Amino acid sequence: MNKIILRGEPSRLGITSHKSTKTLAQEVGINPGNLAFSYASALILGFPRNVTLIETPSPEEKIGVFTLANYLGEHYDPTHFHAFLERAPADWRAVVLGLGAQGLLDRLTLEPGDVTLSDRHLAWLRALRDRSGGQVNVSVRGDLTYKLLDRYGLADNAVVTGCPSLMLSPARNLGHVVAQKFAALGDDLPLLNGTLGNPWDPRSQPFEHALIRTVVRSGGLMHVQMQLDHLRLARGDALDEQTMRVLHKQLMPHLPLGDFQREGRRHFHVWWDVPAWMEHLTRADFVLGTRIHGTALALQAGTPALCVAWDSRTYELCRSMNIPYVSIYDEPWRSGQFDWAMIRDSFAAQFDAEAFDRNRLQRAQAFVDLLRANGVPPSAHLLHLAGQVN
Repeated sequence: MNKIILRGEPSRLGITSHKSTKTLAQEVGINPGNLAFSYASALILGFPRNVTLIETPSPEEKIGVFTLANYLGEHYDPTHFHAFLERAPADWRAVVLGLGAQGLLDRLTLEPGDVTLSDRHLAWLRALRDRSGGQVNVSVRGDLTYKLLDRYGLADNAVVTGCPSLMLSPARNLGHVVAQKFAALGDDLPLLNGTLGNPWDPRSQPFEHALIRTVVRSGGLMHVQMQLDHLRLARGDALDEQTMRVLHKQLMPHLPLGDFQREGRRHFHVWWDVPAWMEHLTRADFVLGTRIHGTALALQAGTPALCVAWDSRTYELCRSMNIPYVSIYDEPWRSGQFDWAMIRDSFAAQFDAEAFDRNRLQRAQAFVDLLRANGVPPSAHLLHLAGQVN
């Protein structure tokens, strides 16, 4: 049997209480939401050994499975990755999970012309294709990424699968589980959890401030997934006065500073473990926010969720994973003038349990086909979702 190695950020961090927030943030690429992608990738493979992206292959390794969620765009230089592929053993194969393009950050679009790939990116993608053994070896997260590859003549070895995080729950009827929980919600504000997005961006602040106020009023938690000082606040780290004043202005300027310090400890939280994160999400009645993996994890935990899409990445993933969404550039989300009724109605207008489950099981089969074609055994968990036996 081929020796399979998972290459990318770690899927599990182990005991984290003794580690500094900075260390933990570095381990997950600053965003704990990346753990959802990494953990799900490991889950559908049966948790093989996990190494860094371009660690030199051992003599036993025959196939490297890469987790490459957001690697297409000007923000990433693939020079070292390309060099790694060029020097790997001749018979060594590569498989990619969840490749995504970072498009525009100020609108929702699936137009591939909005993203330009450099010659370095094109050379790297061709090197990945050369490691395919003639098979489809790249799973992409949605239509934008696939169309972008096709624009450059590089889509022949790619397939749209969505994000592996769609595969986290073992429930084949997950859409119906979510629908049943949503049906029990009434007119009164339920226990709402939020996913903290970009409160430092003036364009996002009206929405973020309104979301935080609504979550606090419901008695819920804000799930923090970005920016080191926000993560430090969520862990209860000691912060200097200047940092607290900046966070106060970004997050809860409607409160006096002293009240913010108290409420911040109560209502902002971060998780460094995916099963524990999902376990908490089962307690919430509903989840709202701009972080795609926070809302995706809620749905995988059986809790209804609505994503407030703010860029091409969240838009692409919502569409490929059938996650209900609204645009942060539309009212009432842009101004923060929304209420529970609007949240509830937006979800109800979009969520179709049958369509959600059908899409999810089709994506599971696409992952199975991709892995098997490349000599990678799918896990029992993934085979169960695809309706197959091990």
